Amino acid sequence: MNTARPQTDSPLGGVGEFGGAVAPVAAPLGAAERAFVAQFSGLRPAPDAAFSEQPLKDAPKTLQAASIVTAVLSSVEGLIMLGETLLNSASVLLESGGAAEGIGLEGANFAQKTFGAMFSEGGTFAGRSVADIAGALRSGAMKASDVPINFIVRDGNTLILNTRSAQALEAAGIPRAAWNAVNRTGQEVFEKMLSGQLQRNGLTSAGTAVVRQSGL
Repeated sequence: MNTARPQTDSPLGGVGEFGGAVAPVAAPLGAAERAFVAQFSGLRPAPDAAFSEQPLKDAPKTLQAASIVTAVLSSVEGLIMLGETLLNSASVLLESGGAAEGIGLEGANFAQKTFGAMFSEGGTFAGRSVADIAGALRSGAMKASDVPINFIVRDGNTLILNTRSAQALEAAGIPRAAWNAVNRTGQEVFEKMLSGQLQRNGLTSAGTAVVRQSGL
């Protein structure tokens, strides 16, 4: 009687040592097969040399690419912030007039030799006197910003247009550096106003540094 035992390590299965059926033993999957299984099963195959070596090689490149993307995004954000800062600065320049432009009134002259004690009708301070406005400024009822001073730069000379307002500020002891200076250079209405003042007072574009109240 043949007592030879059948082989049980066949991948296709066979008869066991005691006559029972032996389950087939699957052959190891290659790299291609593992990728195929992962693609359609959604399972990540266990790493082997073919799967782990390339990602490890590419890791520095991936990190470098991520760093570049982060740097670019940071640069874009920085540019946006810079643009916002420039826009805000431009708004300040436009709103604050001559002071923001670096044009001070410390050495500015007047375009007329005399001024009236009362503000003209139709103006912001119509019906009020220079002394009244000066008193309000001293008491704190008004601020320097409430009394804008229009000026024009002509032939290199800075000339004050609203003489009474300037005199009220000076009488209140407010330094010119704190005045609300508004640059009207190039604005047709104010340029004509300046030309009229200079002509009526027989002044050149240099103006005059000294004024006096009329009637005194």
